[in-house]
Amino acid sequence: MTVDKNIILLAGGAGGAKLAAGLVQIVPPERLTIIGNTGDDYGYCGLTFSHDLDHLVFKLADALGSTPDFATAVGKAIQTLVQATGGPSWSEATDLEWGMSLTRTAMLQEGKSLTEVTRHFCELFGISHTLLPMSDQPSPTQIKTKEGETLSFPEWFVQRNWEPEVEEIILPQSTRTSAPLMQALNQADIVIIGPSNPFVSISPILEVYPIKPTIMDIPEVVVAVTPIIAGKAVKGPAAKLLKDLRLPRSVAGVLGYYSDLLDGFVYDTKDDGLLDDFGVPTLTTDTYMKDTADMARLAQETLDFALSLLEKGN
Repeated sequence: MTVDKNIILLAGGAGGAKLAAGLVQIVPPERLTIIGNTGDDYGYCGLTFSHDLDHLVFKLADALGSTPDFATAVGKAIQTLVQATGGPSWSEATDLEWGMSLTRTAMLQEGKSLTEVTRHFCELFGISHTLLPMSDQPSPTQIKTKEGETLSFPEWFVQRNWEPEVEEIILPQSTRTSAPLMQALNQADIVIIGPSNPFVSISPILEVYPIKPTIMDIPEVVVAVTPIIAGKAVKGPAAKLLKDLRLPRSVAGVLGYYSDLLDGFVYDTKDDGLLDDFGVPTLTTDTYMKDTADMARLAQETLDFALSLLEKGN
């Protein structure tokens, strides 16, 4: 199938990255732009780590036949030295992530933008599709707990193992997106919200001005893929956050959270029938992606669904 529409994918570093890896197998580079979350970027040992962007790069490279090396010997040695001098002990990174963070920090200090740094990494890994950070400005997500603490996202997620109950997710209100990202959005026909955590992977992207209002205005079709299957998250704290934020711990909670944006919703056959009363076009399929073939299959089914909605709208 020839893809002649411009596709945008919003993605975090887990399920969204897998769907991104599927889309690069079926959509030509000039038709696909992937927007990555940077709300969980953090500083450590003087370096800037961009977990979701790096994970997206790794998944895309692997799908395109350039499998990254995830050795950890250097990372563990650095961690041991940091802990021995009284430094924080909760950050974990592979050797490759340390190297990318060293490079990223140096390029940022030289005056390069995060968009330029990300393009550099894509070129190094042979990725010709466009991957953009949601903003070139820092936009850290913070977590306010029920005990009254306000933690950085890495502190809550890694150091505290996402155990404290969440009262509120605090997202910056003054962050603006980049010119390349706005150009891509203004040319988009379809936006796909990947199966990433709606609260700490997708909302940070949507809250960067003016991404959400542009998505509501420009693209003809917006569809989301659920990160929840049978009441559980495939990975990470999405189901816990639904519970903490007093939303249904199911696909209904995800659909309700996105409802003002969507023209269609993709969810798993294990939940078939749960969304019959919502009045939103849906596709039920196997949304669990265990390998590269599954990623391509779900990407194709999601794209076909979005294209069918686009045809009906015309």
